[in-house]
Amino acid sequence: MDTLSIGIQQPVAVAASSSNAPSTFSLAKTSLKWGWGVGVGAAGVGMVVDYALCKRYHADEPSYLFPRCFMPAGGGTATGYFGGAIVGATIGAARAGRKRGCPSREATFRALAGAALGVTPGLMMLAWGGPDKYPPENEWVAPAIALTITTAPLLAGVGAAAAVVTCRTS
Repeated sequence: MDTLSIGIQQPVAVAASSSNAPSTFSLAKTSLKWGWGVGVGAAGVGMVVDYALCKRYHADEPSYLFPRCFMPAGGGTATGYFGGAIVGATIGAARAGRKRGCPSREATFRALAGAALGVTPGLMMLAWGGPDKYPPENEWVAPAIALTITTAPLLAGVGAAAAVVTCRTS
């Protein structure tokens, strides 16, 4: 009978304390995970928009190996990728920051600023237009641009986590 009565007792509420707050590693991991996931998902949505625009303007043009609008990656894809990385990293870091005891508004603004700062190098590389704008003797430029753009969600996650890690209750 004791086992049955124990099974239906109300659970003991655990108060939020610093002992069950996420660690710095957990904060960074959550921010990176959200930044990468939302960034890639939003890039997929942007690619659908780019596909629709490509079909609208280039449907009559001939193609040889692949269809004309096989995998268009234009402005919609880039906007989704960078915008999604900022939004995702902000959500992840702000949620983890609130669990650490940071006020909600402060955690959100800190995470947004850190994510925007983290994405800035990739946006600058994209705005410069790519490797064709550079002199051909700089062979390192094309891989650097690709690496900076590819790692933008990771940099957004690191920036958001770094901005929130020092936030504590006031």
